[in-house]
Amino acid sequence: MAVITFPTTRFGNVEVDEALLVCFPAGLVGFEHLRRFVILEGPAGTPLKWLQSVDEPAIAFVVADPVAIIPDYVVRVRGEDLNPLNLDSPEDATVAVIITVPGELPKATCNLLAPLIFNVEKRLGMQVVLDEDYPIRHPLAVCAAGDENRAEGD
Repeated sequence: MAVITFPTTRFGNVEVDEALLVCFPAGLVGFEHLRRFVILEGPAGTPLKWLQSVDEPAIAFVVADPVAIIPDYVVRVRGEDLNPLNLDSPEDATVAVIITVPGELPKATCNLLAPLIFNVEKRLGMQVVLDEDYPIRHPLAVCAAGDENRAEGD
């Protein structure tokens, strides 16, 4: 077990087993140069986690399982688009969405248009931009309340 330690702006120095790193071979939209991340637990009792860059201390994204927010959210991608994840089966993929909190939690939004897809077993990730009519900034308060304005999959 190789342990690595890296600095972060929010969490100080973080020490993790190198096997827990997630590689994004193409980076993330707008952050293509960042490839190595680790998933850190968020506040207890919430579906929130942190996707922390190993190489850029200030870059960390709040992420969540979209089904915990919008139960009927569906990600539809072509199988070949998932080739970079080296999945044995599409069912082996897990999905997260990026949450943006612009200062106040009631103003938080979730990006339903460009989810993150992971091969947990092989520690690979990618961000995809869907062909669906999902918003980039869907109000999280609406998602959490189960309001009728939520985005729905087919």
